[in-house]
Amino acid sequence: MVQNIENKKVVMIVAPFWGKPGHVGNYRIDRFIRWLKAEKIRIILIKAASEENIIEMDWGLEISIKDSVGKVSELLSKFSQKVGTKLFLYVWYLIILLFIPVDSYFVWAKSIQNSKLLKNYISDVKFILSSSPPHSGLVAAYNISKKYSIPTIIDMRDGWIDEPMQPVLIKWSLRRIIEIKLEKKILEQAIKIFVTSDVWKKLLVNRLPFTAKKTTVITNAYPIDYENYRESQNRNTMPQLILLHAGRFRGTRRTNNVSILLQPLYKILKKKKNLELSIVLLGDLNREDYNELTYWRQQFSTTLCQVITKNRVKRKEMYTELAQANGLLLLATANAFIPSKTFEYIKSAKPILAVTLKDSSVWKMGLKIPQMFLFDYSAKEKDYSQIKNFIEACSTGKYEYDIPDEFSENHLSKIFLKAIEEIV
Repeated sequence: MVQNIENKKVVMIVAPFWGKPGHVGNYRIDRFIRWLKAEKIRIILIKAASEENIIEMDWGLEISIKDSVGKVSELLSKFSQKVGTKLFLYVWYLIILLFIPVDSYFVWAKSIQNSKLLKNYISDVKFILSSSPPHSGLVAAYNISKKYSIPTIIDMRDGWIDEPMQPVLIKWSLRRIIEIKLEKKILEQAIKIFVTSDVWKKLLVNRLPFTAKKTTVITNAYPIDYENYRESQNRNTMPQLILLHAGRFRGTRRTNNVSILLQPLYKILKKKKNLELSIVLLGDLNREDYNELTYWRQQFSTTLCQVITKNRVKRKEMYTELAQANGLLLLATANAFIPSKTFEYIKSAKPILAVTLKDSSVWKMGLKIPQMFLFDYSAKEKDYSQIKNFIEACSTGKYEYDIPDEFSENHLSKIFLKAIEEIV
């Protein structure tokens, strides 16, 4: 029996990707749910699924609304695995790219406001919150808001038009023109907008000045299930140093590639003849990444350093990998984007080499965090001194560190709750 949510403060969260394994957006939605639950605000979460369903949760209701396009994708994925080829799946995604604007959830987003399930639970909703990407979640929230006259809060976890993740939106194209207009319409209607960095807010406000007064910066946060692993029993006990990069390269952003990270390290490490060191790349790599690695493994073969790849592991296992490393490698080629693993890195209190752009969000963050060593990969005259300092910190274990409170759940939850207090 579905619980009674009448006469309670109710918020609707639209997250088509909710529950999808490995989707990094789940962490941010999970955080919003914790903060709302702590304030005794009930939640109705709307997600895309192959079949309609309602599940009672301790925070409210999880409502699955049928996604026909996603169901076909799921069937093709299973079929591709059985026949040993992903050709059918690639052809399907090409069809989506050519004929469905925004992303594969767009058809679902356009039809969701007509759902009978949704209609049954909409009356007590104070506002709708949607986080992107995928950006069709924002489209769905906008459509529901227009039909039922409910305020929306738009959470731009990653930029849509500013520093887009999709290459098709970088240059002027029909898709870009369509999505610029769509984004503007959604943001004009929104009562609040959240972004994840000061640089992203600046980009958005410069492009759309009307967003200035309703935009709030809420960065990602340290994971709540992650302890400080700097204790001696968690350190690397192997004779060689371990430098760890966690996560994908081009799979995250096309501008991220292995060479940008490994070139400055090789520049310094080739001169350290007696230093045994392993560079561990933990996560899913694509064919282009492996092609580049072939070259760099040859380069490092003349030293005592080796480059090792490991498949992606569950989050808790990744924490163990972080704990055993002497230093952490961060590649951030975007200007506004802060990779979510940055906050896990900071929490570990390990030395961090941040290969990024000067004055980017990551660069500005690093200026306040002593254990973060900054290298501007785009500079004409590159300064390798920070690479040397990073290697020295990893080798000796002697360095200053700080875990700023501004990225803690406690601090960020206060910003979030203050932003919504007038609405609920």
